[in-house]
Amino acid sequence: MTVVQHFRENLSAMAWHATHRRLVRPLFWVPPVLLSAAVIGADAYNFLIGHITAELFTVSIAWVFFAMGWKTNLLGGNRLLIAMGCGFFWVGAIDLIHLMAYQDMGLLPFGGANAASSIWIAGRIVLVATFLISPLLVRIGPKLWVQWTIYGLLAAALMAPIFTGHFPVTYVEGIGQSTFKIAAEYVVMAFLAVAMAMIVLLPEDMLPKTHRPVVLYSLFVTIMSELLFTRYVDVFSFINMSGHIMKIWAFWLLFDLSVQINLTDPFLTLKRLSQVIEQAPAMVIITDRNGIVEYVNPQFEIDTGYTASEIIGRHVDILQSAEMPAQILDTMWKTIGRGEMWRGYFRNVRKDGSLYWDKSSISPIRDERGRILSYVAIKEDVTQKRQVEEFLLDSENATTKMLTGAIEAMVELLESRDPYTGGHSRKVGAIAQVIAQEMGLPSVQMEGLRLAAMIHDIGKIKVPMDILNKPGKLTPNEFELIKEHPRTAYETIKGIPFPWDVPAIVLAHHERWDGSGYPNGWAGEKIPLEAQILSVADVLDAISSHRPYRERLGIARAFEEIEKGRGTSFSPAVVAAALRARQRIEALQAGHAEQRAVPGTGMPGASVPGTNMPGTGSE
Repeated sequence: MTVVQHFRENLSAMAWHATHRRLVRPLFWVPPVLLSAAVIGADAYNFLIGHITAELFTVSIAWVFFAMGWKTNLLGGNRLLIAMGCGFFWVGAIDLIHLMAYQDMGLLPFGGANAASSIWIAGRIVLVATFLISPLLVRIGPKLWVQWTIYGLLAAALMAPIFTGHFPVTYVEGIGQSTFKIAAEYVVMAFLAVAMAMIVLLPEDMLPKTHRPVVLYSLFVTIMSELLFTRYVDVFSFINMSGHIMKIWAFWLLFDLSVQINLTDPFLTLKRLSQVIEQAPAMVIITDRNGIVEYVNPQFEIDTGYTASEIIGRHVDILQSAEMPAQILDTMWKTIGRGEMWRGYFRNVRKDGSLYWDKSSISPIRDERGRILSYVAIKEDVTQKRQVEEFLLDSENATTKMLTGAIEAMVELLESRDPYTGGHSRKVGAIAQVIAQEMGLPSVQMEGLRLAAMIHDIGKIKVPMDILNKPGKLTPNEFELIKEHPRTAYETIKGIPFPWDVPAIVLAHHERWDGSGYPNGWAGEKIPLEAQILSVADVLDAISSHRPYRERLGIARAFEEIEKGRGTSFSPAVVAAALRARQRIEALQAGHAEQRAVPGTGMPGASVPGTNMPGTGSE
């Protein structure tokens, strides 16, 4: 794409209509209209008073523009407008000196029409530099004080020859503006036009297209004001004052945009987020890095009985009961301390002393440099659900025992048909339970995961033996048939009244985090957590075991593969938990003797190196 094409595309993509609707709001145009009216009224009485009023207005706008950028820098404000604010500080400073040096002001010993005009030109040069250099400074990324200093050095370099009498003459009494002054104004206008083109071509991350029309309007009005400043002969003329009024509007446009981007928009976003958190049906707790509570939402007060004033400032362990295992708490603090998300269950105590279960997701909150500032926990009271689950899991429950026995019988049937993968389902179940324990899953949920692991490959029972035991490469049609085994398993077991959603876990055990798996192409959190764990455990066992189309690759290679697939094939949180539990998983696998090579499955897998055909599964 050529520069011209890029220019046209960006120009047409700008939100012109939205900008126009915004500019007709009374909150936008009333302040500059009142300021302009005040300047015109003051000018009608006395030009100097009008000039003082106009310059003080623009200086004030420039300095507030700078101060707002300085204060919002750490809050993630728009970097371009913040950089411009540094330049506008010095534009405002030079304009203040210009005001003090103006003819008949008598505030500076070197004052007069020529001095004031020369200082004015210096200010316009700094203004042009602000628009041209700010995008570069944003790209380079120096600290804000460095940007401020750069513009300050430029301002000092321009003011020094004026103070020492080495600056070209810009105004001659009785004649008017010098040729140099008029030429300088036209050069300034030309560079402002260049700045307009640069604004159009800026990348989206520097200045959204929705906001660029305002900057373009500001530059256009500035050019018009500079044009007026080439037309006057008498420094006290109305043409000169008209240029100052247009300057007020140009500054106001940028100032209003900065307020919109750096203050109004973040505040409205924060307000909406605050309303979401305040009205959320789940408990929300924010603590500092040491676990001291900084915020709780109304739902927390409802579920725990503690009011915000009673809990804020106290350590979060006030909620912990004696039944909470220290190992899980230690794992949780280590996990979030590394900057990772932790998910699990807590056995906590309410203010009235009653116990309850909560399901928690705890994440770090970082600053713009990636440093952990605090932690946020989203909690759900699952006491009733846990009570039901524990009842269903009761070892004395005959239905559960019968169901487990039936599942084991199905696994025996499958393994007798495919002796090569004998024990695979049980090994996957053992690995999955270690990972689940590391993630803090409750025993009830882990039992459902164990049963799902035992029958996750039961759909292979409908795969012809000559395909299942094929040692060579699978054809595309054969592989498509193999890929149906999760759905076959689901259809086979969906009518069984499991206490857990085992069919959904089995159906999704070949889904991948990025949506590249099968059979439904689910991605991210749409994949059940148990299936996310099962897929990682499945790959760990598959790679570390012997296959007819390759030798055993070993558990170290298996861990390399899941780490490589973190965030693409596999859930980042599950992989992190598996890596933390690596020693326990290695011990499990070391307990299995190296299997004898027998005719086995030709099942391919994207995450398994050395497979006989590319695919998206592992086992």
